[in-house]
Amino acid sequence: MYVVLSVARLLFFFLLCMPFPCYAASFALDAGSVPGEVESRADKIFRMTKCLVCSGESLRDSQAQFAVNMRELIRGEILNGRTDDEILADLKGRYGRQILSFTPYEGYARFLWALPLLAPVVLGALMFAKLVRIRGGSERA
Repeated sequence: MYVVLSVARLLFFFLLCMPFPCYAASFALDAGSVPGEVESRADKIFRMTKCLVCSGESLRDSQAQFAVNMRELIRGEILNGRTDDEILADLKGRYGRQILSFTPYEGYARFLWALPLLAPVVLGALMFAKLVRIRGGSERA
């Protein structure tokens, strides 16, 4: 009885741990044999871009064929001597803003990002002005 339980536990542990090496190997095979500096730059760009096939996953995390192709393209562009900004601008030109995982601060975006900080200040100033007006009116009476 004890031998059966220990074999069952060992089998359960083995089955539980099986996906981890497979997941790690998928990234190792994807990178190929590129220099470390190129791979670190590519990884930075992968984190800044989203897979358009997956729902909100970054290119780094996605295993869709689109993401694999995009990672190969980005590594190739880096090896061809293009800068990170040039690569991101090219991707944005091809696929639109939705490929970027961050919101660029352009135009009204700055106002929208500042709105949560400005709203309490403006509302506080309005409440203070109203309070001063109410107290000023009660002192006259």
